[in-house]
Amino acid sequence: MYILKNGTDLLAKTHEEITYIDGSWYSSLGGWCDPEKAYTLEITPDIPQSIKKWRGQVVLHRRDLLEQVEAIIVQSPEMNIIYKNVTDFERDNTLIAAIASVMGWDDAYIDEFFIEASKVVAG
Repeated sequence: MYILKNGTDLLAKTHEEITYIDGSWYSSLGGWCDPEKAYTLEITPDIPQSIKKWRGQVVLHRRDLLEQVEAIIVQSPEMNIIYKNVTDFERDNTLIAAIASVMGWDDAYIDEFFIEASKVVAG
């Protein structure tokens, strides 16, 4: 993901919204960018919206959180059924939201968790 800013003004948030032509930035949100102004281009990793369950479990284990999270899950019969049967963790799933709420995780923590989990390899 790309974020093009002029101070605090957001000019573009994805690579589809910005173009670099002949030394100047063009934003589909704000038109041509004034070359006299300072702009910031941030390149941020794409946040996976889904990860394999086993990858998430590996990250929880590495962070010494697996047992704690699973103890929370078994307290709710519905969450326990979902957890036992899913093969993927979806970023916007109620299971993730419930765990995050109990654990005190904010969106940035969950995003970082999903990025890390997406990089876990078997073996």
